[in-house]
Amino acid sequence: MKIKFIIYSFLFALLLGSCNKEEIEIPKGTPQRTILAYMIAGGNLGSDIRANIYQMMKVASDKERNWGNLVIYYSENKSKSYLFQIKEDKNGKVITDTLRFYENQSAILPETMHSVIKETIELFPAKSYGLILSSHGTSWLPTNFSSLRSFGAEGGKNMEITELNEALEGFHFDFMLFDACYMSGIECAYELKDKTDYLLGSPTEVLARGFPYEDFLPALFKEKADLEQVTKSFYDYYSDNGWASFGTVSLIKTSELDELAQVVNDILKEKTEEDIYALPLTDMQILEYLTTNEPHMLYDFDDFIKYLASSEQYERFTTSMEKVVVSKYATPYSYYDALGKFNQSNGPRKIEHFSGLSVFVPQPSLIRLSEWYKRLAWYKAVY
Repeated sequence: MKIKFIIYSFLFALLLGSCNKEEIEIPKGTPQRTILAYMIAGGNLGSDIRANIYQMMKVASDKERNWGNLVIYYSENKSKSYLFQIKEDKNGKVITDTLRFYENQSAILPETMHSVIKETIELFPAKSYGLILSSHGTSWLPTNFSSLRSFGAEGGKNMEITELNEALEGFHFDFMLFDACYMSGIECAYELKDKTDYLLGSPTEVLARGFPYEDFLPALFKEKADLEQVTKSFYDYYSDNGWASFGTVSLIKTSELDELAQVVNDILKEKTEEDIYALPLTDMQILEYLTTNEPHMLYDFDDFIKYLASSEQYERFTTSMEKVVVSKYATPYSYYDALGKFNQSNGPRKIEHFSGLSVFVPQPSLIRLSEWYKRLAWYKAVY
């Protein structure tokens, strides 16, 4: 989940330009990149996501976009969804031009996301594509497990990570940026590895203000997107952000994930369920506090493996991880909303071990969740 610290208030309607369904301006030539930001503002994120859009507009001139296309799908609820382009008008002013207004459309349905992506690509063909996903998130954890969800929040319903993979079928992106909590997990990365070259996100919680788009958006439109600048900008912003100086971020190269899966399989195939259950969880880095209660479900990936691998196996694992995790940053503490809900001073937890990826650790008290876990591509590849 994104955590709400600050409310931005301005008239979002003023950002949306006129909608002409009969005439949609198609860009001349083929630009280097079209980026779609798919933003689901349900569950109290509306003002923060609108603020993110406003930040984008500050650095979205034609030159800053390298004459690429920046398209936003914004949904607050089923009755209020828009597709609009951020662009320069003939006077050089950055504006929004509404392309579509959708009624009675659920943004969290795989078919909706697939349709929006398809329409965006048809309207704005480019040499390459990027995707930003902004909403609530809880890694791969399923909707029906104590109200936990994978990505997106709308009217109490959410999209599973397997459904997200389904929504992206037939598309491939240079990068996917998750502006949502908990999405840099090995399970998420492996599930989506064939849909994107790189995945950016956080394995912990992201504050409601989200990624600092104003600091890095032009880097996404370079001929080769400067994704390491994105992770560095995120860290710089949250490492010096007053009381709210909390954040973790990583950049994952998906083409290296199959090799990593093989390395992990070589380790886990020798282990029994009892070996996993015997892990010293109190000594491992917890990366998830969705509730104040135990058990916790997500731990640092490296911490998980180092307790199970031999010295030789662990060396192979760290070598493979260096190829997978291209860039990673963590502030000394991460903030967890469930812990700080009634007293913000209780929210921070120290980050002592950070590999850039989280992992689910099966436990005797999580039998139901462990059974669901077996559906994931990662489980099938390594256990």
